[in-house]
Amino acid sequence: MKRPGTLSARWSKAREHGVSRLNGQHGDVLYEWGDGVGNADGHLLHYAFGCERMRLSTREEQAASGLAWDFGLSFLQELHDRGYDLTTLRFSIRKRTSATTTTDTDSKPASEVTPHTHTD
Repeated sequence: MKRPGTLSARWSKAREHGVSRLNGQHGDVLYEWGDGVGNADGHLLHYAFGCERMRLSTREEQAASGLAWDFGLSFLQELHDRGYDLTTLRFSIRKRTSATTTTDTDSKPASEVTPHTHTD
């Protein structure tokens, strides 16, 4: 369901998706976003969950291919391979609104934010 200001991902059993290459079942991951959320944010979520991730090659792989970088499994494929049931996938996040209170760190670039440390 597309809710205003919300970006989400979930398993969809829709037959038009065909059989998933991830788990062999009908359906696939459905990415949705409502009013106030741009296409770029939807693409970002798809990239983070569904695209192969770049990784540093091992020395053996570098010797064989000559490449220092390679592509590994997507986040979803890795979850599936570790035994997770993708048909239970649910992810949702809402955009902050002007009425939402922000902390001092929300308005600073990441390079200027001091990480919090916990002491026991």
